[in-house]
Amino acid sequence: GPQAVMTERFSPAAQAWLDHGCAYCTINYRGSTSFGQAFQTAIHEEPGQLECDDIAAGVRWLMAEGIAQADGLVLWGEGYGGSLALLTAGKEPTLWAAVIAESAVVDWSQQYRESDESGQTRIRALFGGTPQEKPAQYQQASPLTCAQSVSAPVLAMQAEADPRCSAAAMRRYGDALRAVQLHWVEAGGGIEQRIEQQRLMMQFVYD
Repeated sequence: GPQAVMTERFSPAAQAWLDHGCAYCTINYRGSTSFGQAFQTAIHEEPGQLECDDIAAGVRWLMAEGIAQADGLVLWGEGYGGSLALLTAGKEPTLWAAVIAESAVVDWSQQYRESDESGQTRIRALFGGTPQEKPAQYQQASPLTCAQSVSAPVLAMQAEADPRCSAAAMRRYGDALRAVQLHWVEAGGGIEQRIEQQRLMMQFVYD
């Protein structure tokens, strides 16, 4: 992410939640493709702000429509969506009963330092510069910045050797939270690992 889009298609993960009595909603926040160039580029040079606003607005609509219950909202995301899940949990701490993040970047400055040349190029394109050139933007997009505001329990699943998501930064994030479970997985795991992660998420929510 963020240049992706969710369309109508079968999702085993979504179906698993539906089978357990949950309503399931995905949000194509600003930055997503398929809604025009202005929508896609709205987050450029200041990521992590409009996306979180869109997530919170979508959830409030679900509650207004009677689809979601205020005390039963679970926020989940993977990759860039995982970063947004943790960031939104800090920016809107009273909305969530639980938060789940997979493969999340929690400190964009540290991620930039640890990335290879191609990774740094992608990050610079998103932020419009390096951490030295855009320090405020990197800080406000990093879930670590608002970690101490998170009040919901958090489950974070991360690979030790994933170059796209700093394991060291995630450990710092875990140290900053009051209620967090860190689950380390194997990078590039197959379908068995995906099933196990789904089981862990459901156990986390229903326990």
